[in-house]
Amino acid sequence: MTGEILKNFYWEAGYNFSWTKTSSFTPSGYEVLAGPDFEHGTTLFDLYNAWGIIPENEAKGGAISSLRLGLMYDSRNIENNPTEGIWAEAHIIAAPKWLGTTHQHYKFCATMRQYIPIVKNKLTFAYRAGYQGTLGKTSPWYAMPFYTNMGPKADNDGFGGYRTVRGLMLNRVQGQDVGFYNIELRWRFIDFKFLNQNIAFALSGFTDAAHVFKGYDMKNDTGKYLDLYNKFVD
Repeated sequence: MTGEILKNFYWEAGYNFSWTKTSSFTPSGYEVLAGPDFEHGTTLFDLYNAWGIIPENEAKGGAISSLRLGLMYDSRNIENNPTEGIWAEAHIIAAPKWLGTTHQHYKFCATMRQYIPIVKNKLTFAYRAGYQGTLGKTSPWYAMPFYTNMGPKADNDGFGGYRTVRGLMLNRVQGQDVGFYNIELRWRFIDFKFLNQNIAFALSGFTDAAHVFKGYDMKNDTGKYLDLYNKFVD
Protein backbone atom coordinates (compact mmCIF):
# COMPACT_ATOMS: atom_id res chain seq x y z
CA MET A 1 0.00 0.00 0.00
CA THR A 2 1.14 3.51 -0.68
CA GLY A 3 -0.21 7.03 -0.28
CA GLU A 4 0.89 10.59 -1.00
CA ILE A 5 2.14 12.82 1.83
CA LEU A 6 3.33 15.80 -0.23
CA LYS A 7 4.14 16.29 -3.88
CA ASN A 8 6.55 13.51 -4.95
CA PHE A 9 6.69 12.24 -1.34
CA TYR A 10 4.87 9.04 -0.30
CA TRP A 11 4.43 6.59 2.57
CA GLU A 12 4.62 2.84 2.00
CA ALA A 13 3.31 -0.04 4.10
CA GLY A 14 2.97 -3.75 3.55
CA TYR A 15 2.82 -7.24 5.01
CA ASN A 16 4.70 -10.31 3.85
CA PHE A 17 4.51 -13.97 4.82
CA SER A 18 6.82 -16.73 3.68
CA TRP A 19 7.58 -20.23 4.90
CA THR A 20 10.84 -22.05 4.26
CA LYS A 21 11.27 -25.79 4.81
CA THR A 22 14.72 -27.34 4.45
CA SER A 23 16.02 -30.90 4.64
CA SER A 24 18.99 -32.93 3.49
CA PHE A 25 19.18 -35.09 0.40
CA THR A 26 21.81 -37.03 -1.54
CA PRO A 27 22.00 -36.36 -5.28
CA SER A 28 22.40 -39.39 -7.48
CA GLY A 29 26.03 -40.36 -8.04
CA TYR A 30 27.42 -38.68 -4.90
CA GLU A 31 29.18 -40.53 -2.10
CA VAL A 32 27.54 -40.59 1.34
CA LEU A 33 29.97 -39.95 4.19
CA ALA A 34 29.72 -42.46 7.02
CA GLY A 35 28.56 -41.31 10.42
CA PRO A 36 25.35 -40.25 12.19
CA ASP A 37 25.71 -36.61 11.10
CA PHE A 38 25.73 -37.58 7.44
CA GLU A 39 23.19 -40.37 7.28
CA HIS A 40 21.16 -38.42 4.69
CA GLY A 41 23.89 -36.92 2.52
CA THR A 42 27.11 -34.90 2.29
CA THR A 43 25.94 -31.58 0.87
CA LEU A 44 27.10 -28.23 2.26
CA PHE A 45 23.83 -28.17 4.16
CA ASP A 46 24.88 -31.33 6.05
CA LEU A 47 28.34 -29.94 6.76
CA TYR A 48 26.99 -26.57 7.93
CA ASN A 49 24.67 -28.37 10.34
CA ALA A 50 27.43 -30.64 11.65
CA TRP A 51 29.76 -27.67 12.19
CA GLY A 52 27.10 -25.53 13.89
CA ILE A 53 27.26 -22.85 11.19
CA ILE A 54 23.51 -23.31 10.80
CA PRO A 55 22.06 -23.23 14.35
CA GLU A 56 20.23 -26.39 15.29
CA ASN A 57 16.94 -24.56 15.88
CA GLU A 58 17.11 -23.02 12.36
CA ALA A 59 18.13 -26.16 10.47
CA LYS A 60 14.60 -27.00 9.29
CA GLY A 61 13.72 -23.44 8.28
CA GLY A 62 10.74 -21.53 9.57
CA ALA A 63 8.09 -18.89 8.96
CA ILE A 64 8.69 -15.18 8.32
CA SER A 65 5.74 -12.92 9.09
CA SER A 66 6.79 -9.30 8.64
CA LEU A 67 5.43 -5.77 8.60
CA ARG A 68 7.08 -3.16 6.37
CA LEU A 69 6.97 0.59 6.75
CA GLY A 70 8.79 3.06 4.54
CA LEU A 71 9.05 6.40 2.78
CA MET A 72 9.49 7.07 -0.93
CA TYR A 73 10.45 10.12 -3.00
CA ASP A 74 9.62 9.93 -6.70
CA SER A 75 10.19 12.80 -9.16
CA ARG A 76 10.65 10.73 -12.35
CA ASN A 77 9.30 12.40 -15.47
CA ILE A 78 8.13 9.01 -16.81
CA GLU A 79 7.54 5.93 -14.68
CA ASN A 80 8.69 3.54 -17.40
CA ASN A 81 12.16 4.33 -18.77
CA PRO A 82 12.59 7.79 -17.17
CA THR A 83 15.07 10.32 -18.53
CA GLU A 84 15.25 12.61 -15.50
CA GLY A 85 14.33 12.69 -11.81
CA ILE A 86 14.99 10.82 -8.57
CA TRP A 87 13.37 7.68 -7.18
CA ALA A 88 14.51 6.94 -3.63
CA GLU A 89 13.00 4.81 -0.88
CA ALA A 90 13.87 3.44 2.54
CA HIS A 91 11.94 1.03 4.72
CA ILE A 92 12.14 -1.18 7.80
CA ILE A 93 11.19 -4.86 7.88
CA ALA A 94 9.96 -6.01 11.31
CA ALA A 95 9.49 -9.75 11.82
CA PRO A 96 8.75 -10.22 15.54
CA LYS A 97 7.75 -13.52 17.13
CA TRP A 98 4.36 -12.17 18.26
CA LEU A 99 3.46 -11.77 14.58
CA GLY A 100 4.12 -15.46 13.88
CA THR A 101 7.79 -15.38 12.89
CA THR A 102 9.76 -18.46 13.91
CA HIS A 103 13.10 -16.65 14.36
CA GLN A 104 12.61 -12.98 15.21
CA HIS A 105 14.66 -10.44 13.24
CA TYR A 106 14.61 -6.87 11.95
CA LYS A 107 16.09 -5.41 8.76
CA PHE A 108 16.27 -2.15 6.86
CA CYS A 109 16.65 -1.47 3.15
CA ALA A 110 17.43 1.73 1.25
CA THR A 111 17.59 2.34 -2.50
CA MET A 112 18.65 5.47 -4.38
CA ARG A 113 18.00 5.87 -8.11
CA GLN A 114 18.70 8.96 -10.21
CA TYR A 115 18.28 9.73 -13.92
CA ILE A 116 20.37 12.59 -15.30
CA PRO A 117 19.72 13.87 -18.86
CA ILE A 118 22.87 14.53 -20.90
CA VAL A 119 21.07 15.01 -24.22
CA LYS A 120 17.36 15.48 -23.58
CA ASN A 121 15.32 12.36 -24.42
CA LYS A 122 18.35 10.86 -26.19
CA LEU A 123 21.24 10.25 -23.79
CA THR A 124 20.69 9.58 -20.07
CA PHE A 125 23.06 8.77 -17.22
CA ALA A 126 21.31 6.50 -14.69
CA TYR A 127 22.44 4.84 -11.48
CA ARG A 128 21.01 2.80 -8.62
CA ALA A 129 22.58 2.10 -5.23
CA GLY A 130 20.98 -0.32 -2.78
CA TYR A 131 21.81 -1.40 0.77
CA GLN A 132 20.17 -3.96 3.04
CA GLY A 133 21.23 -4.48 6.65
CA THR A 134 20.24 -6.25 9.83
CA LEU A 135 19.14 -4.37 12.95
CA GLY A 136 20.20 -5.89 16.27
CA LYS A 137 20.68 -9.64 16.26
CA THR A 138 21.41 -11.54 13.08
CA SER A 139 18.62 -12.74 10.83
CA PRO A 140 18.11 -16.48 10.23
CA TRP A 141 20.24 -18.04 7.52
CA TYR A 142 17.24 -18.88 5.33
CA ALA A 143 16.19 -15.21 5.20
CA MET A 144 19.51 -13.96 3.79
CA PRO A 145 18.91 -14.71 0.08
CA PHE A 146 15.96 -12.31 -0.11
CA TYR A 147 16.35 -8.70 -1.19
CA THR A 148 13.28 -7.22 0.47
CA ASN A 149 12.27 -4.39 -1.81
CA MET A 150 8.83 -2.83 -1.38
CA GLY A 151 6.18 -3.58 -3.97
CA PRO A 152 3.78 -6.28 -5.13
CA LYS A 153 6.46 -8.69 -6.38
CA ALA A 154 7.27 -11.64 -4.13
CA ASP A 155 10.62 -11.75 -2.33
CA ASN A 156 12.00 -14.66 -4.29
CA ASP A 157 15.21 -13.05 -5.53
CA GLY A 158 18.50 -12.05 -4.01
CA PHE A 159 21.44 -10.22 -5.54
CA GLY A 160 22.34 -11.34 -9.04
CA GLY A 161 20.46 -11.84 -12.28
CA TYR A 162 18.85 -9.23 -14.48
CA ARG A 163 16.90 -7.50 -11.68
CA THR A 164 19.82 -6.47 -9.49
CA VAL A 165 23.44 -7.27 -10.42
CA ARG A 166 23.87 -8.37 -14.04
CA GLY A 167 26.69 -10.79 -14.76
CA LEU A 168 26.43 -12.29 -11.27
CA MET A 169 24.74 -15.62 -10.61
CA LEU A 170 21.47 -15.19 -8.71
CA ASN A 171 21.82 -15.47 -4.90
CA ARG A 172 25.61 -15.81 -5.11
CA VAL A 173 26.18 -12.79 -2.80
CA GLN A 174 24.66 -13.23 0.67
CA GLY A 175 25.34 -11.71 4.08
CA GLN A 176 23.83 -9.92 7.03
CA ASP A 177 24.63 -6.51 5.50
CA VAL A 178 24.95 -6.28 1.71
CA GLY A 179 24.96 -3.59 -0.96
CA PHE A 180 25.09 -3.20 -4.73
CA TYR A 181 25.12 -0.60 -7.49
CA ASN A 182 24.28 -0.23 -11.17
CA ILE A 183 25.59 2.51 -13.47
CA GLU A 184 24.22 2.96 -16.99
CA LEU A 185 24.64 5.24 -19.95
CA ARG A 186 21.47 4.92 -22.06
CA TRP A 187 21.39 6.08 -25.67
CA ARG A 188 18.00 6.09 -27.42
CA PHE A 189 18.99 6.51 -31.05
CA ILE A 190 15.72 5.84 -32.90
CA ASP A 191 12.16 6.99 -32.06
CA PHE A 192 9.10 6.51 -34.23
CA LYS A 193 5.40 5.66 -34.17
CA PHE A 194 3.94 2.49 -35.64
CA LEU A 195 0.23 1.55 -35.49
CA ASN A 196 -0.24 4.42 -33.05
CA GLN A 197 2.41 2.95 -30.72
CA ASN A 198 5.61 4.69 -29.59
CA ILE A 199 8.62 2.60 -30.62
CA ALA A 200 12.25 3.23 -29.64
CA PHE A 201 15.59 1.49 -30.03
CA ALA A 202 18.34 2.05 -27.49
CA LEU A 203 21.80 0.93 -26.46
CA SER A 204 23.11 0.80 -22.88
CA GLY A 205 26.61 0.61 -21.50
CA PHE A 206 26.65 -0.47 -17.84
CA THR A 207 28.66 -1.69 -14.88
CA ASP A 208 27.25 -3.50 -11.84
CA ALA A 209 28.82 -4.64 -8.56
CA ALA A 210 27.87 -6.07 -5.16
CA HIS A 211 29.62 -6.28 -1.79
CA VAL A 212 29.07 -8.00 1.58
CA PHE A 213 29.64 -5.45 4.36
CA LYS A 214 28.82 -7.84 7.21
CA GLY A 215 29.14 -11.53 6.54
CA TYR A 216 27.61 -14.61 8.10
CA ASP A 217 29.42 -16.34 10.99
CA MET A 218 31.13 -19.34 9.39
CA LYS A 219 33.03 -20.60 12.47
CA ASN A 220 32.96 -24.29 13.35
CA ASP A 221 31.20 -24.12 16.74
CA THR A 222 30.96 -27.88 17.30
CA GLY A 223 34.56 -28.99 16.76
CA LYS A 224 33.40 -31.82 14.51
CA TYR A 225 35.38 -32.88 11.46
CA LEU A 226 38.04 -30.20 11.90
CA ASP A 227 40.25 -31.55 9.10
CA LEU A 228 37.35 -31.36 6.65
CA TYR A 229 36.41 -27.90 7.94
CA ASN A 230 39.98 -26.57 7.60
CA LYS A 231 40.14 -27.81 4.02
CA PHE A 232 36.82 -26.10 3.34
CA VAL A 233 37.75 -22.69 4.78
CA ASP A 234 41.18 -22.78 3.11
